[in-house]
Amino acid sequence: MKNILLVAGLLVSSLILAQTVGPPPLAPEVKKLLEDGEKLFSAGKHDDALRMLSEGMEKYPQSRLQLLSVRMNAYEHLGRWAEAAADAIEKDRLDNRKNSVFALEVAYDYMKLGDLDNAFRWLDVSAERGFQNYYVFDKVDDYKPLRGDPRLAALVKRFKINAGIGQPVKPFSRRDLNGREISPASFRGKVLLIDFWATWCGPCVKEIPGLKKCYDDLHGRGFEVIGISLDQDRVKLETFVRENQIQWPVTCSFKGFWDDDVRALYGVQLIPSVWLVDKKGNLRHLGLRGEALQMAVAEMLNE
Repeated sequence: MKNILLVAGLLVSSLILAQTVGPPPLAPEVKKLLEDGEKLFSAGKHDDALRMLSEGMEKYPQSRLQLLSVRMNAYEHLGRWAEAAADAIEKDRLDNRKNSVFALEVAYDYMKLGDLDNAFRWLDVSAERGFQNYYVFDKVDDYKPLRGDPRLAALVKRFKINAGIGQPVKPFSRRDLNGREISPASFRGKVLLIDFWATWCGPCVKEIPGLKKCYDDLHGRGFEVIGISLDQDRVKLETFVRENQIQWPVTCSFKGFWDDDVRALYGVQLIPSVWLVDKKGNLRHLGLRGEALQMAVAEMLNE
């Protein structure tokens, strides 16, 4: 499965994605359908679960996009790549956002089918739409079939241009949870990490201990972090920050994922998303984590 995405591919995970960062919340009867489908899927009754999803798309046309996304992820989980690709193409056609991640999903399914020409065709569409997470093609083993193909190297260059690697980081100004005004410009002369995350994002939460270690080890030498939370619940966010003893400034518009202005400014479509900025205010790396992040920060602090 595509472990760079927000969901693991199972029905309930897809429901979380649909409600959190996708179209409007699902009606109670559609939620019930997905819950029943998850029970069938977990019991190994895959065909019954898929049939339920297909019937739901006909019965609840207003929720077709969300249900289609769930069925696509179910097909991927089962390795039924041709059916997953067909659903991904329809999903891309129906969604007005036409975002780069949808195109990546189509490319992924074609890659699993061994159809690299169509995979690269959809990766090209993804680049045209602004996809910027170039690092996944080197870090995620699922993309090994693409490595060594000269078309990938050319696309990675385009993804880096989309991200703004080597360019001044995009400016913004916002108050943190303590009411302090913060911006990337406030940390000029320091190495700065801008971290897009949310308390509801499992992979984001998993990364926090490693980020805390990096911050504790290198903050005294000039390493700073700005957390851009994409939550909507202030109490939940403030409780999480307090209980996890997060020391760096955290800011949040509380408008949710799609309506957050800084997220839109940076073109973030997948979280966690971490942007590493050098002392001169230029973006140097995107997507570094763990030991790789600590090594890059230490190196940049010595510049």
